[in-house]
Parts: sequence; C-alpha cells; structure tokens
Amino acid sequence: MVITGAGRGIGRAYALELSRRGARVVVNDVSEGPACSVVDEIASSGGAAIPVVADVTDQAACADLILRATNAFGAIDALICNASINSKRKPFTALTVADLRAMLDVNVLGAWMLLQAAWPHLSAHARGRILITTSQAGLYGMPQLAEYAVAKAALVGLVRTLAHEGAPAGVKVNAIAPAAVTRLTEETVKDERVLAMLRELQPPELVAPVAALLVHDACPFSGEMFVAGGAHMGRVFIGETKGVTLPKAEFTSEALFDRLESVCDEAGYKTPRDISETGDAKQKSEIFRRLRELGLVS
Repeated sequence: MVITGAGRGIGRAYALELSRRGARVVVNDVSEGPACSVVDEIASSGGAAIPVVADVTDQAACADLILRATNAFGAIDALICNASINSKRKPFTALTVADLRAMLDVNVLGAWMLLQAAWPHLSAHARGRILITTSQAGLYGMPQLAEYAVAKAALVGLVRTLAHEGAPAGVKVNAIAPAAVTRLTEETVKDERVLAMLRELQPPELVAPVAALLVHDACPFSGEMFVAGGAHMGRVFIGETKGVTLPKAEFTSEALFDRLESVCDEAGYKTPRDISETGDAKQKSEIFRRLRELGLVS
C-alpha cells in the first residue's frame, strides 16, 4: 500500500492504522525526517513499512515511487492520494495563476501521475483500491479557499471517471473529505483555544478507520464520496431533481421561469450513476438506444 503525504497528520494516521491491520505500507513524504519517523513507529509495533521521499509534482518521482513500492513488497493493492499543500487564504481577486498552478500541481497532477504509474499494478489482480482526498471546501465551497477548492473539486470528477474505468478490472475508487487537525490547520488557525478544541474533537486518528474501510477488500463502494472526522462518517452524493421537460416549441426562458419551483423541487430526486441517468429519463433512454444501434456504446 502506498500513502502519499504520510509523514504527518492524516497521512500518518492512515499509515499507522493500516499497518496495525496488517498492511505493508510505503510511507511517502517530501521530507525524509517525518517519513522515517512514521516508518520507525510502524516497525516498533511489529509492522512492515519503508519510507520513500518523493515530490508527487515530479512525474519521474511518481514512477520511481511505484517502482520502489513494488520492489519492496512485490505488488501494490492500494493507493491513498493524500498529499496536499495549504491554501494561501486570500480573497479570489488576490490569488495569482501561480497560486492555482501550485495547488493543481500537488493535488490534481500529482494524483494523476501517481495513479497512471500505479494503475497497471492495481488492475492486475482484480482487487485494486484507490482512495483520493477531496475536501469539504471542494464539495461545498469556502471563502478565501478558491484555489484549494478548485483542485479538490477536480478530484471528484477523476474519482467518478476512474470508478467506471476500473470496474472491469475490479479496481474500486472512492473519495474522502476528511476533517482533522493537521499541520495545515496549525499554519492557518492561530488561536490556541480553537486549536485545542479541534485537537480534542477532530484528531487524525478519527479519520483513519474510514480510510481503512474504503481500501479494504470487502469495500462495496466505488465512485462514492464520504466525509469523515470526529468519529463520524457520512456519504456525499450528487443529486438531480426530476426537473421539467416541455415540448420543443414551448421550451423558452419565459416558460422555464414560470416553472422554476418545479425545476428546483427536490422531491423524488435521483442520484445518477453516470451520464446515462441524467436529464429526462425517456429522452436519455432514447439517446442511448440510438447510440447502441449505431454501435457507439455497449
């Protein structure tokens, strides 16, 4: 098992919990000291782990990380993409393109490159597990976290897509939006009273059991998102209202304005598995029937 950003915080908690449960862990971090410290903790408890210092923004380093993992343990059956950097905590108009690129490099491109390197190994034995760290900021938005929210929201699309692509090979891909006090929290929250409260209520150790469940052989989910923190786990889902379908000649802005209450009515909402289940059910069924006749979808 490979865990990125595992030298501290939530990643460290994942490594310790999964090792305790028998996993052989590759502890990745950009800093040697923290990575080695976690490996020492695991070894002292009788577990098996190796440190791999690598920056996930470097494609060659991602490939080398996977190579070293397979050389050490013979195979990779799970990957947790946890590495991240802190937001600049600026208003949207004060953020630069460089701020956004730095965030995308770690969270999106880092996960992308690492997953491409690991995918052949994860799909080789019909039980690969992938857990990608999104954020409540990415799911719901938070002021002065625009670049962070953009990156974390992008990962939701990656999770949903890879869940479809991984299904034939038995690869399950899920997302976790953790809430826990980490070094990133401490860099941002300066009030010690607030930090003390959060350390008590939301330590990283209370996220780790959710991660352990989602990378386990018995995990029944794929393409799903979960919030975790403070001894809580909840499912996040994308819902869609029934909406309104009108005859083509009547489909105008004015007609829709008069029906906005129906458009937004949440009664009877659905949670589409893929694009074939979005929009008007009859229309979408007809579209896919024609696509199948053309041999364009199976």
